[in-house]
Amino acid sequence: MKKKKNNNNCSALEEIHINNFDTTNVVNISAMFNKCSSLKNIDLSNIKTNNVINMEYMFNECTSLKKLTLNNLKIKKVENMEKMFFGCTSLETLYICDFLTCDIINMEYIFDNCPLKEVFFNYNT
Repeated sequence: MKKKKNNNNCSALEEIHINNFDTTNVVNISAMFNKCSSLKNIDLSNIKTNNVINMEYMFNECTSLKKLTLNNLKIKKVENMEKMFFGCTSLETLYICDFLTCDIINMEYIFDNCPLKEVFFNYNT
């Protein structure tokens, strides 16, 4: 098992909004917000994840994150979500759409140490 380290020095980052950010050809967003421990709000409503295959550690140890909305997160090609929300000790509510996980190979510890109280799924068929 390889250990992820935080190379993005985002521990003081509290809020992020991604608008008009072309991620169409991106395949790896692992550790994107890894250890952004002050991050309270993330707006990923416009992120394009249609070709992403790796989301491991994406929100790992985002300890201040309380509510996360991932309504446009496409995971059809994703194979790895290991520890995606691991250590999100303040995360209580997760809104997620199109979260069909049948092709994912690794979801080990995806919600470990994450005290979710509510998860809202909205499947578009």
